[in-house]
Amino acid sequence: MLKLFRGIFKDYFWDFYRWAQQVPFDTPLAEVKAQLPLYAKVDWANPAIMGKGLLYPVIWIKGYKKRQKALLGFVDGLYTGCVIRG
Repeated sequence: MLKLFRGIFKDYFWDFYRWAQQVPFDTPLAEVKAQLPLYAKVDWANPAIMGKGLLYPVIWIKGYKKRQKALLGFVDGLYTGCVIRG
């Protein structure tokens, strides 16, 4: 019964954020793409340019209605972290 409630109230946004925090800095873009959880989708074709880096928008997280935006940051093709904007 407890598993049923966990499945109903699972917070995929929080899971995504924890996943993004565990990806080591300087991980190549291709590796991050390959490790991306199935419950999230990133728009790899339309990054925002910010200084020397690129911010790729997370366009979908399962069960999450967008109030906040998540962005994955890369400089020279290497992962620099996740940004959450409210």
